[in-house]
Amino acid sequence: SRMREALGDGYAEALRVLSNPDTVQALQELTRIAVQTKTGRFSRLILDVGGSRDARQQQLEKLVDRAIARLDEGASQARHRTEEAHHEVAGRLVVELVGRADLLVVNSAAEVADLRELLDVPRARTRVLPPGADLETFTPDGAAQWPGAPEDDGALRVLFAGRVQRHKGPHLLVAALGVLRERAGGAGADPGVRLHVNGAASGDDGLDLAGLAAQEGVADLVTFSGPVPAPALAAQFRAADVVAMPSASETYGLVALEAQACGTPVLAHRVGGLVYAVLDGVSGRHVTAGTPEAWADALAEILADRDAWAALGTGAVRHAAGHSWEAYADGLLEAVAAVPRRSPGPDA
Repeated sequence: SRMREALGDGYAEALRVLSNPDTVQALQELTRIAVQTKTGRFSRLILDVGGSRDARQQQLEKLVDRAIARLDEGASQARHRTEEAHHEVAGRLVVELVGRADLLVVNSAAEVADLRELLDVPRARTRVLPPGADLETFTPDGAAQWPGAPEDDGALRVLFAGRVQRHKGPHLLVAALGVLRERAGGAGADPGVRLHVNGAASGDDGLDLAGLAAQEGVADLVTFSGPVPAPALAAQFRAADVVAMPSASETYGLVALEAQACGTPVLAHRVGGLVYAVLDGVSGRHVTAGTPEAWADALAEILADRDAWAALGTGAVRHAAGHSWEAYADGLLEAVAAVPRRSPGPDA
């Protein structure tokens, strides 16, 4: 992409610098729209719509070039700044882009509320468009391949797929297994649950899941593997009984959509976009607290009535079916067409 070419080796560092979960999703959405419009993937301008086609193109080029320059600046200075300064750079860029935008496309109503509270963005300038999933790859039909130990005595198979970092919450699942084992009788007892973690370490929070599993006395109940291509991930989703998303926050939750599209109900933390990505009691269930005890309770409830949990798979497929990328594209075009036209300002 234009941004990757402009930043070169600094691209990865720029992404790390701009990783504040409170701002990064707005930045990613706005920058993605700007870059894709510039490269011709969209025929209309979402940021500052109006004026002649040439004027809009010139305005967009200036805005994208400015955004790239600011990202480049942030990346080059990142090695010498504190995290607080990094977030300040990201915040200024987000405020500038949001202030210029005639339309802000967000994933859920939770983000609309965040924009209104944090940046005083009127509801009329936002449009909620849930993200899409690849419904040709992620389907209920196809191979099922559990990546964990094949001999599990019919235990409940719980899959975590995502970045291995505290923000995503896999440590809560490992600790929850410790709680369940203790409730089952302590060391050596079988709580009837197996956890597989699919993902790679991300960030610098030093999360050691294998060490935590040993500390909790559940190393025999947890297996690990690295990220896999989409078809293999779909096979893992189909083989799992539960896909767990204990994230501290999510703008929506693509993993949740993909798992549901494969017919697997999702157990999700009741935060942010996950409230909308997973329908409580329809396509999965919500966990209201981010504690090992709360997740242990939720897994125990599933164990107590596995048939009722499996029955949610039908609702999961139905819910995911409304999240195709075609539907997203149609919604985006409709939203753009409804944006009032205006003349560009003198500094465009």
